[in-house]
Amino acid sequence: MSNSQITLASVEARALPAPGYMGLPEAKHIYLVARDHSFGWPCFGRGYNPADPGELVVEAAVYQEWARELAKPDCGDQYLAGVANTVNGTCHTIANRILALSDRDNANVSNSVDDPYSVMVFGKYGFGTRQFCELLEQSLERTGLQGPDGVLEQVRARVMNPFKDELQAWATVIQNQLKIDVSRLLATSPELASRALAVMTAYCQDRDAMYERNFDYRQGRAPNGEEIGRIRSGLKDLALSYVHRVLEALTVSHLISPQQRDGFEAGIKAYVAQMGL
Repeated sequence: MSNSQITLASVEARALPAPGYMGLPEAKHIYLVARDHSFGWPCFGRGYNPADPGELVVEAAVYQEWARELAKPDCGDQYLAGVANTVNGTCHTIANRILALSDRDNANVSNSVDDPYSVMVFGKYGFGTRQFCELLEQSLERTGLQGPDGVLEQVRARVMNPFKDELQAWATVIQNQLKIDVSRLLATSPELASRALAVMTAYCQDRDAMYERNFDYRQGRAPNGEEIGRIRSGLKDLALSYVHRVLEALTVSHLISPQQRDGFEAGIKAYVAQMGL
């Protein structure tokens, strides 16, 4: 690398209505745009339009040269920064991967009303986070520029430790669907919070391992049809297995009734089916 430094640029994550996407009535399409509108990332869909800019979700400063190398801006590619649209992530996912290159912790699109559902299925940063960490190192190297001391390690640490945010997403979905304040329960029971985080960590790690068994980004292409089929089948099996485990734990603890358990599990299965999994 040269002695020149990567520079920060202010970007906005914005949300456009996308009713029915992924089976959600309040679904949003997320895109990123520079605050001065000079460049952006459509994130697999629509980008900035001054006539319809959408709702501001978050504003953050990202290392712009690094972000441009990680994900080509202003393009309609459906495979960017290691994310294949609706295979191992969504527009929310690619937005979060780019926002990970911020000078502050936890810049993400969690303020979007539908984000917990995307995170519950695909994770905060999508499947293949170890592969993503390799892409982060490679893209920073391609800039030929220096970053602040320890910046690569800081970003990697964010990407490899999304578990509390993912647990919060699950808690939000359960509260929305079952009207159970899981966040309050976790706050009042450190033992339950620790067990829940351990389960979430195991799920995320199993999900990554499943993805990496079925696809290697080093092939220089998006997953093909056969690989997509295996990934989606693996995701479905994992997600439903862990949903069942969580609901059983809530039922045994008398936090929900068997009827609530069965209703929520049926709803999740229907949602997964709507996504083509």
